[in-house]
Amino acid sequence: MPASVNGIAIPAEFAFITTRTTLRQVTDRLGKYDRVRGSGISYYEYDLPDGAAVLVGPEWPFDASSRIRSVEFYRKVSDITLYP
Repeated sequence: MPASVNGIAIPAEFAFITTRTTLRQVTDRLGKYDRVRGSGISYYEYDLPDGAAVLVGPEWPFDASSRIRSVEFYRKVSDITLYP
């Protein structure tokens, strides 16, 4: 996974995530996500103390053993356009 998206650094606690990391490994290390977003494709949202958020997108079937396909950083939760 990239260390930044569009020049914005992904928070360091998420830097361990690669395409070989499973959702279970993410939750074991970071704890339970704050909510699931998306319709048809699930993204697991981690809200950060400063109002920013990280979306972790696993592969289908979107369960604990699914590998991560994307990590997206948003400076504000309100910038996320996916349905809650």
